[in-house]
Amino acid sequence: MTSQHRSSQRYQRRLLPEEALLRQRLQLLARRHPRYGYRRIHAILRREGWACNRKRVQRLWRDEGLRLPAKPKRRRRGPRMPGHLTAQAPNEVWAIDFVTDRTADGRPIKILTVTDEHTREALATPAARRMSADDTVNTLERIVELRGHAPKMIRCDNGPEFVSQSLRDWCRFNHAGTGYIEPGAPWQNPFVESFTFTSAENCSRWKASTPSSKHSSCSTTGGSSTTTTDPTNHSTT
Repeated sequence: MTSQHRSSQRYQRRLLPEEALLRQRLQLLARRHPRYGYRRIHAILRREGWACNRKRVQRLWRDEGLRLPAKPKRRRRGPRMPGHLTAQAPNEVWAIDFVTDRTADGRPIKILTVTDEHTREALATPAARRMSADDTVNTLERIVELRGHAPKMIRCDNGPEFVSQSLRDWCRFNHAGTGYIEPGAPWQNPFVESFTFTSAENCSRWKASTPSSKHSSCSTTGGSSTTTTDPTNHSTT
């Protein structure tokens, strides 16, 4: 040992006993949430009780080859709607849309998604077997009570619930404009479309991981998924 130079000496890394379990958990979470990066996986691990910092999770994430594939650059698929208003502050533009699905018993379920285009926040995701224009207005009223005032504009498609007189009256009484996108142009309402796609994907993974739940539904609020039973209660929180 005396014949070796000091600069050639290295400490042998000691593997922690729980590191193998942590690597296995990373692999499982990566398969369960293929769209999540190491930051969101780290948040899940902390909620599960793992004592690991973000840099350690990042190192193990890379060692296991779990990097997300590079996203291709998206090209604009079409022109914006005439009079398009870009949200410059919270509560300027709320985007609303409906998502339809079926529970395990084959019965339909309808979910209303309301998002703030500036903060990208999910303001409400009530679910019910049936949802009318009055239910949509009631949801908007509850959001206004929580946030203090109505938006400057509601962006939505031309569905029957959104072109109804009930919603038009609510917008007029609350001094909110309506921005209807053109038929067959969902890219003109991109933020809520992205949210509904991600929510549906999360719900599909959740339903696949819980085959024993026969009468369950899944909704997403504020970016985190929550589950409720018996959607006949007409709403989820």
